[in-house]
Amino acid sequence: MGGVIRGVLALGILFAVLMLISVGAGTYVADQRLQKLTDAAALAGAEAIDLEMYSVHGASSVAPIDSQKAQARIKEVLRRAPEADAVALVDFSVSGADVHVSLSMPLDLELVGTAFDLALHAKSHARLIYTPGGP
Repeated sequence: MGGVIRGVLALGILFAVLMLISVGAGTYVADQRLQKLTDAAALAGAEAIDLEMYSVHGASSVAPIDSQKAQARIKEVLRRAPEADAVALVDFSVSGADVHVSLSMPLDLELVGTAFDLALHAKSHARLIYTPGGP
């Protein structure tokens, strides 16, 4: 009888470990997807050159970014994402040639019948560097 109990206990522990590994792997993959999406959004925003400022100052200095165009580009990247309905734009800022983007996405975990409502957060930064005539 003792061997049967030990066997059941071992199977229960194995099941719990496998479940934790599965949850951990799923969380890691979701976090990596969110980070890649945040990076893509920041890069898209950094491509929104303020053409008016560029035409006045030229390419001799770092070209500033148009905040409204950058925000529109970021929202377009988010709209096209497969998980678009779950991702939220938490923060967005433009400073000169720098774009900062912060996103969040809910992470619904369920372990042994208990639901945990958690959120993943990712931040990214991109800078537009324009050099006339190439590097």
